[in-house]
Amino acid sequence: SSTWWRRSKPRPQGRWSGHSSGATSRPSPTTSSMRETPPAKTAGAVRGNISNVSNLSQSLLLSAFTSPDYEKEKKQKFELLKSRYLKVKETLAQKKYAQYFSALPCNSGYFICLKLAAGLDADAVRKLLLEKYDTGVISLKDSIRLAFSSVPTDKIPELIENIYQACLETKSQFQNPNVK
Repeated sequence: SSTWWRRSKPRPQGRWSGHSSGATSRPSPTTSSMRETPPAKTAGAVRGNISNVSNLSQSLLLSAFTSPDYEKEKKQKFELLKSRYLKVKETLAQKKYAQYFSALPCNSGYFICLKLAAGLDADAVRKLLLEKYDTGVISLKDSIRLAFSSVPTDKIPELIENIYQACLETKSQFQNPNVK
């Protein structure tokens, strides 16, 4: 049983858990305290290591938040993400892309999902992007998700163009399965 170490009886009184008299002799090797020691030590080790996992990250965040440059750096990062988002919107406004995908409503500064046109397989587009265009995206049922927040602003048009080209090729292969 997984509860072999749990006590079924109340702990005996006395100096040594294996003896009821107050004698100072050594405890019997089969005392209940010896049976409880390994699980207690293991539980203590787990609590000591796992419970404190976030200590480093919390210390780093506290240091960052109390930095005199925090507000300035936060504003810079906000402006950077905003410029990337605006570049995505500007690039997606080109008419040629509407034939193969359109942006879904986006309220985040990190990702945007593109709904693919009917007949396009999101996973096939994802695989082609990775294999041929060295571009990674996440495929979702009939959409792909872009992490534009990690793409330099000047590379965003190339990212969108890669998706467009992969859609063209995937659509072509889907319509003409013998063409590779």
